[in-house]
Amino acid sequence: MISKKRVGSQWHWIERNSEGCDCFVDFGAGEFRRLNAVKCPVRVGIEIYEPYIKRSRGNEGTIHILGDMREFEKLLKPEYMDCAMMYDTLEHLTKDDGFDLLRRMQKHFKKIMVKVPEGDFPQGGESEKYGDDDDNEWQEHKSQWYAEDLDELGFDVTFDKDYFSDPPPGAGKGCLFGVWKRP
Repeated sequence: MISKKRVGSQWHWIERNSEGCDCFVDFGAGEFRRLNAVKCPVRVGIEIYEPYIKRSRGNEGTIHILGDMREFEKLLKPEYMDCAMMYDTLEHLTKDDGFDLLRRMQKHFKKIMVKVPEGDFPQGGESEKYGDDDDNEWQEHKSQWYAEDLDELGFDVTFDKDYFSDPPPGAGKGCLFGVWKRP
């Protein structure tokens, strides 16, 4: 199902959709700030860029894992995890890797939340950097995502067409918020 409406506060979206989770995993956790909005007993963040983990050490009650989220089955015991989130992360993978990762996540998690820019949103690589002030090679956007991509995987998708007020040149203003729940 695809709907078009304003999502409102990203923090409320995370809090609302993580409610009732016992163990929550943030794939590509960055500096782990988003996990502060998660209200569940166990909060885990997987991050491949070590400087982000070093800067995030003050997050009480969060388990920090340095590693590649595409190898989550080796980094975690997924059978003990019930909710997962990819927040501004999916676009950093190739489309094939992104689809593969989401399908594998669907085998292990009861609920998956995804936030991703809609369509072309240049960052890193040959384009201007946007929203990133370090030399993190993992920041490059390698794929473009559309509501139909997440819908194909069974996500309920909300398209917020005016999410970004000041996007980089050539980028759209829209953002996709998807939630998948195991049937």
